[in-house]
Amino acid sequence: MSNQSIRLQKFLADGGICSRRQAESLIEQGKVYVNGRKAVLGQKVTPGQDKVLYRGKEVQAEEVFTFLFNKPRGFLCNPDGRRDGETIYDAFPELRPYRVVLGLSRTASGLILLSNDGGFLQSLSSQQRYLPRIFRVRLQGSLDEKTFKRLGRGIRVDDRNVVLENLKLHKLDGEKHWYEFTLTDAKDQLVEKVFKTISRPVGRIIQIEVAGLRDDLLERGKGRPITPKERERLLSQAGVNS
Repeated sequence: MSNQSIRLQKFLADGGICSRRQAESLIEQGKVYVNGRKAVLGQKVTPGQDKVLYRGKEVQAEEVFTFLFNKPRGFLCNPDGRRDGETIYDAFPELRPYRVVLGLSRTASGLILLSNDGGFLQSLSSQQRYLPRIFRVRLQGSLDEKTFKRLGRGIRVDDRNVVLENLKLHKLDGEKHWYEFTLTDAKDQLVEKVFKTISRPVGRIIQIEVAGLRDDLLERGKGRPITPKERERLLSQAGVNS
């Protein structure tokens, strides 16, 4: 951890206590102490030197890290309710300190976000239904113009209207057709249901872009840190002040 002073709100967020905005409220309510004294708004602390208490317990802020990871097919993102060997955390133990944001189902592959930044995670989790994702799906055969229009208007699935925006043919692979589209306010599990509704089972689902972030060169099973510019873009799409 760097010994550079940072705002107390950021320190609390990095420690996974709350978002930066929520931290302001906790400080105003007198629930945070720094070196034995009640904290004040605008105060800065030096990680590793200043002692910060919240509800009587010391807050330990970690080095925060957010990265893109290219998830292989066949693994769950959520460690809860699983058997050993089924999650990305089993296959890639180095991911265990991080939590998934905007994950994918077992049958899908592609880009996901992981982070140990508490404030960042809370901010994105509260806004993830508004963040766009771009998918590619592989179908047997082609879609006709009528089906294109229907998918563009939306298909009713699980009591919601799921719209495939900017739907287009990506490439041909023999008799198999790859289609690309943007999905917002929906999870990838609904993609299979949408195509099942029109009697077109999906062979493969790949998420190639998540909330405006994309990396076509990132290999399956590999990850990389997001850049400061990508972080700003992500927060901007979520409508969150950095």
